Amino acid sequence: MKKEQDMKALEELNSTEKGRLLMQLFPSHLTALVDYIGTTCKELREQEAQLRKEWNSRSIVTADYWFDLVGQAEKLIDDLHFTLERNPKVFADQFFYSHLAVFTIDCICSYAETVGTENRFRKAVELLF
Repeated sequence: MKKEQDMKALEELNSTEKGRLLMQLFPSHLTALVDYIGTTCKELREQEAQLRKEWNSRSIVTADYWFDLVGQAEKLIDDLHFTLERNPKVFADQFFYSHLAVFTIDCICSYAETVGTENRFRKAVELLF
């Protein structure tokens, strides 16, 4: 007999669990999110020289660190594009793993502010992140 698991409190969820929950609740956003993250990476790469020059040296995140995360996201999309679009667990396990979660959360929060994003999705992003 399968033992019933209690749901964790929101503040007990780690980034991967929050990402998985969001994607399980809104699987219709997977393709658009993968595309959005990919587009964000492309735009950052196109502006990389200028952004590095203007980067605030007092920022808690260095330009090298940020662009390393961009590179990790680009590699994930290149390697697992179609799986990421179709599987909420894989999306969350890959994009919310380790430090890449910092970049992913930034992208998801920006995506949630876009015009075409439904209100329920925006509220879920605000609640989780």
